[in-house]
Amino acid sequence: MIAEQYKEEISKMGNEELKVETKEKIWSSAYWNGVNHESHSQLDACYAEWVKRDGNYSTYAKLFQEVREEFSY
Repeated sequence: MIAEQYKEEISKMGNEELKVETKEKIWSSAYWNGVNHESHSQLDACYAEWVKRDGNYSTYAKLFQEVREEFSY
């Protein structure tokens, strides 16, 4: 998916839908760590959208922690 199209798509999502999308991209980006995979740029777009909505990265940080706890041993 082209980056600008993805940014437009997530900007239209409600908060709950964006939370699910962000958590999926956090996991996907971690899975594809070290590989030039589209999930990295999509995760960056999710982060930027949360900063735009909240004025800070607190929601993103919370979602990141949730994914980390869910998939950690």
